Amino acid sequence: MPSYTTNPTNNLLPTFPPAVTEADIKTSSAVCDPSFVTSNLISLASYLVDIVNHTNVFGPASNDTYQPSLATLYARLIAGRSSLTPLPALAKDTTRLRSTLSVRIDTDISERPLEDLEDLYYAALARMQEMLHTLNMRITSGFNNPTDTLFPSGPSITAWHASLTEYWSILNEAVCGRALDDAVRRSRINHLYEEIQARLERNEISHETAGVFFEELFGVRESTEGMMFVADWNPVVVGVRLAEKYRVLFKVEREEGERRKRERRRKAKMPGVDVRVRKRRSGEGRKRVSIGEMVEGMQEGLLGLRNGGGAVKDTNVGGKAVEGMRAETEHVDKNTRIEDDRYAHDIAHQDHRPTTEWHAKSQRVSDYAAYLRNQASHDARSIVTSSVYNPSLDGSTLRSPYEAFAMNEDTDTMES
Repeated sequence: MPSYTTNPTNNLLPTFPPAVTEADIKTSSAVCDPSFVTSNLISLASYLVDIVNHTNVFGPASNDTYQPSLATLYARLIAGRSSLTPLPALAKDTTRLRSTLSVRIDTDISERPLEDLEDLYYAALARMQEMLHTLNMRITSGFNNPTDTLFPSGPSITAWHASLTEYWSILNEAVCGRALDDAVRRSRINHLYEEIQARLERNEISHETAGVFFEELFGVRESTEGMMFVADWNPVVVGVRLAEKYRVLFKVEREEGERRKRERRRKAKMPGVDVRVRKRRSGEGRKRVSIGEMVEGMQEGLLGLRNGGGAVKDTNVGGKAVEGMRAETEHVDKNTRIEDDRYAHDIAHQDHRPTTEWHAKSQRVSDYAAYLRNQASHDARSIVTSSVYNPSLDGSTLRSPYEAFAMNEDTDTMES
């Protein structure tokens, strides 16, 4: 349990051993296997992130994905995000950065090259110094004792400090620093080579100029900029440098994230009724008619129209089509009768017109009405016939158009 009495300074946690320097790396003739640095760095980052997620001693866990914190950089590597280019000019090219936002690396984080973990290295060592400073502040103020646990069933502060000291010593050994420094130099040279090659393919430079660049590139390997060095990995200095390095990239990612949110909100406000649902709703309460019944109704309706009338089923599609045509014909007949009556009335009041003239005009009106009835009947037959069978659909007229309907009469249904 935490204690709230002031602790003497001899209870404070010891500082970490001296950090590796650029001079230590240059004078080191040995270099360790890069995979050794990778495995220890991943283990340390995972341990620190897990500790912060289990206790509020070090403050709340940061959820800001646009800050280059240890948790953010570690999460990006786990998600397969590509590492930021080591070339400063390209790291601030918004067009180039935007084109690589969707790039993902399928390789597991443990198999990523060491240079991809460069910024994770800086963030992890800076976070260790920050956490050590926080705990010593809590011990000095009496909020904690070195024997307190960081969280229930978690390590004690003393045990936690011992584990971090071991990690710190390993990652600050000259041979490990040399491995990371060599990986960063090699990555920078490879990126420069790829950029020269790309400019050559785009005809931005000649082959002679590219050859000169390549010679200079491989001739200055030792003078190429390597890893970053910060005295004792001061958290503030490391944080400022990483923030500047990722500033443009995070700006581009934030803008793209906001654009996608706006797009999702815009789509959410749009009417989302499915066309099929809308059709289904408009046809609710209507009877489902088989194709066989529909054809039968068409035939009956057409026969009734030919006979001058007859019952037509209102529940089938063919009957409704014929009923519409018959209604149009009856409308013409009605108008014709009205016109005949009007003309007869006029004739009755105009004695000077010969009776033969009246009969001639009346006959012409009757003939026109009969023509309209025949035309409507012909149109009805054409529409019904074309809706039942179209020979051009199967390329043959040798088969009866009703055979296919008879075969599927029980299974093939449609919704009006």
